Amino acid sequence: MIKGEITIFLALSLTIICGFILAILESARVAVIRMEIEIAMDMGIQSIFAEYNRELLERYDLFFIDTSYGEQLPSIEALKSHFGTYVQYNLEPYQNIILKRGLDYVRLKSQWIQIDDISIATDAKGEVFKRQALDYMRDKVGLGLLEYVMNNAKEIDQKGIWEQDLEGDRQKNENEINNVEIPPKQIDEDEWEEVTIHNPADEINALRGSGILDLVTEGELSRRSIHLSELPSQRNLERGVGIVGKAMEEGSISEVLFGEYIGDKFENYTTTKNEEGLSYEIEYILEGKETDVENLKGVVNRLLFIREAANVLYLFTDSQKQSEAEALAIAVAAFTGLPALVELIKISIILAWGYAESVVDVKTLLKGGKVPIMKTSKDWKVSIENLLHFQNVDTGKEENDKGLSYLDYLKIFLFLQQKEEKTMRCLDMIEVNMRQAMDFKAFRIDGCLEHLGAEMEVTSQYGYTYQIRRSYGYLQ
Repeated sequence: MIKGEITIFLALSLTIICGFILAILESARVAVIRMEIEIAMDMGIQSIFAEYNRELLERYDLFFIDTSYGEQLPSIEALKSHFGTYVQYNLEPYQNIILKRGLDYVRLKSQWIQIDDISIATDAKGEVFKRQALDYMRDKVGLGLLEYVMNNAKEIDQKGIWEQDLEGDRQKNENEINNVEIPPKQIDEDEWEEVTIHNPADEINALRGSGILDLVTEGELSRRSIHLSELPSQRNLERGVGIVGKAMEEGSISEVLFGEYIGDKFENYTTTKNEEGLSYEIEYILEGKETDVENLKGVVNRLLFIREAANVLYLFTDSQKQSEAEALAIAVAAFTGLPALVELIKISIILAWGYAESVVDVKTLLKGGKVPIMKTSKDWKVSIENLLHFQNVDTGKEENDKGLSYLDYLKIFLFLQQKEEKTMRCLDMIEVNMRQAMDFKAFRIDGCLEHLGAEMEVTSQYGYTYQIRRSYGYLQ
């Protein structure tokens, strides 16, 4: 039998050494627990943000978590369930393995999870969405294009086009013509009731108002419609904390950039190939009506206003065309013998001439052509001889480098449109299209998150409890 002995000093020393080793091991366990909790939290939240809606990214270059997950109504609880699954998998990597290798040194389990500080696409009247759209366009659009749109809007303003009241001028002129009294001595009393002034402007003015789309469009128009009450711009929306991180830049450049984004991502009358929702999307963003026809009609009337004002302003500066209008006015009023009537008829002819040219301009734009803001004699289409037959004038297409296209005019309207209205109607179109794309019936744009805060409590079977919090977003 082998005997051994140990001194009291060595025994005490071993006790201290063993205690020191166990303390180191426990300290390592605590450090590993903290590290694994942080890793699990970070991996879980990044996994959540990796579940961005791919359709939104491909169609609109937007990063958002769709909390409907393509199957149900949007729900933070659904998001929390996904997050909890990812976190627990990283806390217990061996939970689904029958034959475990090694000992779980930490034995962690999440007790509760809280999601808060969510930033929703529709927050702040859609500014969360708009900030992403602007970030995308800043990397795509050059400064020259921005200046082009701003200069076009500035030219319209400087020429005083918006200030024109052509309808009021026309009515005033018409009333003055109707109030002119022709002296009885000029006409035999038996023929008095047969005397009328055959002004060609009257025939053109009769075409104003209803039926304008028949004058400027060819072929069949889209008959698609939507229900406004169901759209984000009309219903009560879920609310988050608004923009998190860097603020959205304000100003004219941002509005031009946003207009470029709309022109890039949404369809219009000249480009439509949309198979769901409305066909004339930009027209809806501008007008906000339920049907494609109503929206197109509203935009056409805007175009007519600009074109008519610009054309009439030009006619009053062109001495040749003024002479032609005056000669026709003299011929119309020759039998009255009243010089004052000649001037009034001349003005009515100029106003009608400007309108006729405007109809041809809009027709040109809708066919894909270009029309300059202010014309010259070389750009003019309707001659005085063809005034009554202006609908038959060949519109053709302007040269590619001359004038503004239909989309260019739409961008001017977008630049001048009220900001919140424009942004929310974009979200309307996104939601309508997404609900019909890939069968996302439950998709709601106010169920799409850009940023969130997450907090959870984790316990270890070795008696430790920790709480951890993270905030994360696509734009920090």
